[in-house]
Amino acid sequence: MEAPTVPKLKIPLQLDGTSLATVEQDSPEEVAASVYALLSTERGSRLGDPEYGVEEAGFEVFPPVDAIDEWLVQIERYEPRARIRTVAELEDLIARLNIRVGVKP
Repeated sequence: MEAPTVPKLKIPLQLDGTSLATVEQDSPEEVAASVYALLSTERGSRLGDPEYGVEEAGFEVFPPVDAIDEWLVQIERYEPRARIRTVAELEDLIARLNIRVGVKP
C-alpha cells in the first residue's frame, strides 16, 4: 500500500508493523473515522472543547429521535466534510442505527 501524501492517524488506533497506521487526509476512511471518534466521545470529556461529542445514550432500547438529531447536528458542526445517511431498522427485536458516511464533493 502506498504511503499517504498527507497522513492522519487511523482511528481507532492500529499498529502497522512497528508504527501506528495512517490514512490519507480527506479520504472517505479518514472522514468516517472522524465521525466515529465524535460519536464515541461523551460530551464534556474533552477539556479543550467541552462541546465536542454527544450525550451518553445509556441503555436506551433505541436512541430517541432527539438524540439522533443531536448526533446529526454535532456531525455537521465538527465534521462538515461528511455526507450522512442514517438507516434505522428493527430486526428480531434488536434496534440498530447505521450511520453511513461519505465525503461531500
